[in-house]
Amino acid sequence: MRLLHPEIFQGSLKRRKYFEGWYFKTVYKNGVLIVIPGISIGRDPHSFIQIIDGGTQKTFYQRFPLKDFHAERNTFYIRIGENEFSSKGLSLNISSSDLKFSCSLNFGKFTPYPSGTLAPGIMGPYSFVPFMECYHGIVSVDHTVDGEIIRDSKKQVIQDGRGYIEKDWGKSMPSSWIWIQSNSFSGHPGSFMLSIAKVPWLGREFNGFLCYLYFKEKYYRFTTYNNSVYEINDANKNEISVLMRNNNYQLKVAFALPGQGGLLKAPVNGAMQREIRETTDAEISIELSDLKNICILKDSAGFCGVEVVGDINSLK
Repeated sequence: MRLLHPEIFQGSLKRRKYFEGWYFKTVYKNGVLIVIPGISIGRDPHSFIQIIDGGTQKTFYQRFPLKDFHAERNTFYIRIGENEFSSKGLSLNISSSDLKFSCSLNFGKFTPYPSGTLAPGIMGPYSFVPFMECYHGIVSVDHTVDGEIIRDSKKQVIQDGRGYIEKDWGKSMPSSWIWIQSNSFSGHPGSFMLSIAKVPWLGREFNGFLCYLYFKEKYYRFTTYNNSVYEINDANKNEISVLMRNNNYQLKVAFALPGQGGLLKAPVNGAMQREIRETTDAEISIELSDLKNICILKDSAGFCGVEVVGDINSLK
């Protein structure tokens, strides 16, 4: 079943109004690199590679013909032109008037998100709901990255970097959402992701959320489908906090509103015609406790990816 393996290509090049994109994040000593390969089948069908240079917050969007996209059906391997992506690593060689960029990154063993037949991946049973405009998958919550990046003839060697991979596919991104991700905790190894979104479905909308904290080889999950609840508090204009509770734990996450960030293209009916901003150098504070307020983890995380898009008040 492909749903149990979100890393592989979920769609078809023959579909109409369709997109699929993989989000590769690498954190290293001097910065962050985001690489997003994907396809857009809308008004202007093409494949693409988006890049965020976390040091400068500059973004680049490199177009390729749709025919340059290739994906294996049963294994995690994608090729766009001569650029390759797999469970072993990624290799880029892009030369245009806007960007001269190449890299060769080797990935260590993936830490996969738990998946089962009745609850495949981060979306759980919602993975089976038809006519969703966007589906979400997590490929690896944490892995090592080694290699090198060459940007405008300047080489950056990466040793013991940290990696994270997720993806989206479907028709359109939600109208509004908050998304936060980091696996760069200051005091403990771990990984965290939170997504709260206004989800359209069959002409209606509902607020859905997905969140996990991976700490000491254990997943703490707060999601719509496991009867968790959340509260968004923006007591001041510069910081937002989210408090989540499930049957056993509560998790508080606080973060500053993102700065200017870099512009990314996002899909509307398969066409990459919407622009959103993502910051890659934000910091969050996290406090995990049980329902008796006994603290399990209190830490901060840097190099956070943060997106705050659309009408956030509609998510409360």
